[in-house]
Amino acid sequence: MTWVRKGNIKGPPGENGALGAMGSPGPQGIQGVKGDTGAQGIQGVKGDTGTQGIQGVKGDTGTQGIQGPAGPGLVTGGTTGQILSKKSNTDYDTQWGPNTGGWTIVRKSVDESVASNATAQDDDNLQFPTVAGVAYEIELLVIYANAGGAKGDIKCELSEDATARGSTMWIGLSTTDAAQMLTTTDVGGISATFGTAVAKRVARGLAHHVGGGGLFKFRWAQNTSDAQPTVVYAGSVLRYRQIT
Repeated sequence: MTWVRKGNIKGPPGENGALGAMGSPGPQGIQGVKGDTGAQGIQGVKGDTGTQGIQGVKGDTGTQGIQGPAGPGLVTGGTTGQILSKKSNTDYDTQWGPNTGGWTIVRKSVDESVASNATAQDDDNLQFPTVAGVAYEIELLVIYANAGGAKGDIKCELSEDATARGSTMWIGLSTTDAAQMLTTTDVGGISATFGTAVAKRVARGLAHHVGGGGLFKFRWAQNTSDAQPTVVYAGSVLRYRQIT
């Protein structure tokens, strides 16, 4: 068959030709704009605690400071129930002693015997020095008996000298074991009399006295002489304090 071209008529497309060889890569393009920051991720698990480090070297010990002078402190000694009191007006001059409420106590340490009704003699222990012009409150508790009978009796006095500076009230038993109360001045030689027995008895004297600067003492003797002596026993006590 023969085609005759008549006018501008396009024929059907021909078959695709074979693929050509790949061309060379083109140049790299311009970097694009940086994107937005992404959301924070979830926190990771906490790691294990590390091992303890080696202890450092101990520093040098500092030098000791200079010790200050010793303070006055308290006197050593003392026992349970005792109190600290002044011995004099000097600073820090103190001593430990019984808590006697201001009383000074003189206690008889050994028995003493007298077998005579002569002038009353000074007791070996129950006495104290006075300060002139100072007023005192005084108490005596005397334990006594007749060593072998009931005839000796006892006469007592609390005095400093022959000058009246006070008085004493006495309480005790008579020769018939009756209670009696007597009063005397504090003049030496003026006595109160009490009965005695083989069994121990107690007489009490309550006195007030203004010191003369001498020795205030308990004085005593038998009231009726007896071959068996009257005994004043250890443990008898004289106590006194200043009235200020």
